[in-house]
Amino acid sequence: MRVADAALAVGMDVTAVETDVERRAAIRAAGRAVPGTLEVVGSSGDGAYAATLLCVPTRGDDGAFDPRALLAALDEVGPHLSSRELVAIESTVPPGTTNELLRPALQRASGRRVGQDVFLTHVPERFYATVPEPYRAIRRIVGGVTAACTAAGVAFYRELVDEVFPVSSAMVAECAKVFENAFRFAKVALVNEFSIAALRLGVDPREVIAAAATKHRGFMPFWPSTGVGGHCVPASTRLLASTIERSGISPVLVSAMLAADEQLPELIALALDLTAGMHVLLLGAGYKSGSARTTESPSLRLARHLRTSGVEVEICDVHLPSGELGERVPVRRPDEVQNRYEVAIVAAWEPEFEPVIARLKSARIVDLRGSPPARPAALIDLD
Repeated sequence: MRVADAALAVGMDVTAVETDVERRAAIRAAGRAVPGTLEVVGSSGDGAYAATLLCVPTRGDDGAFDPRALLAALDEVGPHLSSRELVAIESTVPPGTTNELLRPALQRASGRRVGQDVFLTHVPERFYATVPEPYRAIRRIVGGVTAACTAAGVAFYRELVDEVFPVSSAMVAECAKVFENAFRFAKVALVNEFSIAALRLGVDPREVIAAAATKHRGFMPFWPSTGVGGHCVPASTRLLASTIERSGISPVLVSAMLAADEQLPELIALALDLTAGMHVLLLGAGYKSGSARTTESPSLRLARHLRTSGVEVEICDVHLPSGELGERVPVRRPDEVQNRYEVAIVAAWEPEFEPVIARLKSARIVDLRGSPPARPAALIDLD
């Protein structure tokens, strides 16, 4: 809804199509003091619009790209498009998808010629979960399947944000999305692999990173974590690997990054000497601090590995209800946690964990939340 709210803020009237009944009710219930008007519906139906933005999920249950929701959305909106209407794809797709798959699908559904009667662009979603920032400050990339499509996309998005970066094609925009996410994946994977080695060598990786960050330019500090997660970064990195393969080149580096993250739970257990029979608490089930989402959560991946290795592992979380996750991993609320663990790993931070940490008098506290320390050498000591 962030793009919808941005459009409402500049006085546009917005029709939001949401097929999930509960989410539709929640959107309607949320008050919005904006000049534009918002209508929330379950299907697109007839209507004259200046632009249609598709922000549907494209990650399948197995983590692979699944275009069915996008194609279904085009089939639904196509017959009702106005003359010279903009269709902007914000969903993450493999490079080449907008022109090779969605362009012919849109022409079939609408009966209109893309680039003349209707304009098709790829505008990669940019949203950093858990970090609030004004939508207008987010720079948007716009790449159309024709120059006219790009111009139409640029004209629309300039109403919403302060800076639009037009590129020469939809494929450039698609490549930029998967590359910028894979770039983040690379930095996280490198830091985590180094951190495991540093722990085994008796060196605090956080102190090393803090020292390296004093370099006056060219260094970007990232911090030890339980791995890469979420609906976007891992999927984008896999898409980049398949794109490189499609070019006829072996994705040696990207494949190594993916493999390094895949084996991280095993390496964490090794570095921390987590063996069968030990009692371990994981703080946070979300894929990152402050998030309730557990899509490809590295914390849950670590919990599954520990469980299958014979470690008595439990998860403390503020978003999940008490009970059990798959593979019989118990979930505790913060007020249910007792001082009976040998190791507690901070995987995704929530403020409610402060009193939990204070109660864990006998546990070794290991901070793998992926955020900077309050001071050097804070990996083991959170107090």
